[in-house]
Amino acid sequence: MRLRAAQVWNYRSIVDSGLVEVTDRVSVLIGKNEQGKTTFLRALLSFNTKDRYSSADFPTHLRASLEEANAPEITMVRLWLTVDRGQPS
Repeated sequence: MRLRAAQVWNYRSIVDSGLVEVTDRVSVLIGKNEQGKTTFLRALLSFNTKDRYSSADFPTHLRASLEEANAPEITMVRLWLTVDRGQPS
């Protein structure tokens, strides 16, 4: 499977990353210091069940309302994947 795009919401300093497309050749995250590049990558890592997010990962200004919400209903990371034909899965 290949990652084709990702979008992150309500994760640490990211309220909405917008759709970030990933290309086959090179994808680069560019930004000034402290603008969320590492946070975006950590959000992708939180998609792994071993590295799940916690309520401490909610943006500070939204934490109170999100902690009251039903955890499975809070969208934090959405990935778009494609299957590589002819490659082992």
